[in-house]
Amino acid sequence: MRKLTAREFNSCLCPEARTQIVDFKTFKKWHTRTKSASIECFFSQIERVTQCKDHITARFTSGTVIKAYFGGYYERIDPNGKIIVKGDSKSKCIDSNHIRIFVKGGSVPLELFIAVCSDIMRNEMPLSYKGWTANVMDGSGSVDNAKQLGICPNFHPDNIEWCLYADGNTHEGMARLIFHLTKRVYRFSANDRKLREVAQTASPEVLRRFCDERLDVVK
Repeated sequence: MRKLTAREFNSCLCPEARTQIVDFKTFKKWHTRTKSASIECFFSQIERVTQCKDHITARFTSGTVIKAYFGGYYERIDPNGKIIVKGDSKSKCIDSNHIRIFVKGGSVPLELFIAVCSDIMRNEMPLSYKGWTANVMDGSGSVDNAKQLGICPNFHPDNIEWCLYADGNTHEGMARLIFHLTKRVYRFSANDRKLREVAQTASPEVLRRFCDERLDVVK
């Protein structure tokens, strides 16, 4: 199953769970009027986003700059160009085994930051991210998960998808289960219901053959 854009993922939800897809200008206009600690208000403070080979850069209205690196760390830079925070898996910027980016006004997981910045660059954003979560498809989004799977963190936008919270939570356990049964690490979607069924019911041999035919092998 390929990664879905925000628009495509939204269209796959049941009608009552869908939200409106808007451009970044509309998103900012809508949420800057609201004083809250929501994810939407956090991202409405961004002025612009650019992507380089190994990171995404977001500049906030305050002048603060965040460089989110796909290798699993980030830098927070003040308006004068000084690096004031370096966050990675060995720093204090960890919560529930996920690297978090802290900026005045709130904090978000690194994978979610990159996912929303990708939506900003695509200029297609859900008006509300309520119920959504960003999932690292090879299982390396969780610090402990990456260690157990024996892989390096990979926060490249191509390895991050949107899914519902429940499916994102299930994905981490699924990655470990599939590794335990097949001795391989695969890149797969949290939205792949068929894989979940096979992993829970099939023999290790059948599961490995199923994964080898449909998924990218990471390790």
